[in-house]
Amino acid sequence: MIKDYKLKLKDGDRNLYVTDEGEGLELTDYLVGNKLYSIFETQGVMLTASYELRGEEMIFEVTSGKKATVTHPQVTTFGTTSVQRVNLTRMK
Repeated sequence: MIKDYKLKLKDGDRNLYVTDEGEGLELTDYLVGNKLYSIFETQGVMLTASYELRGEEMIFEVTSGKKATVTHPQVTTFGTTSVQRVNLTRMK
């Protein structure tokens, strides 16, 4: 599957980026060290995504899960039901 996402710098002072997935959907990303992190929820599923630049390739990883049983009133936990990991290379 080929997706034409665009990564855009939104605020360099705050290390804030957006991933433009098209059709008006933009996800907020935060640069920490050499990794971008994004956390979002859709249709009751929490997703965490990270992008890590390693030489000439980028490692993309997504985990997803739903809210777990409440074990403490001040903490919400989420189960991990899926992990996807992809090595991305730039097309010339």
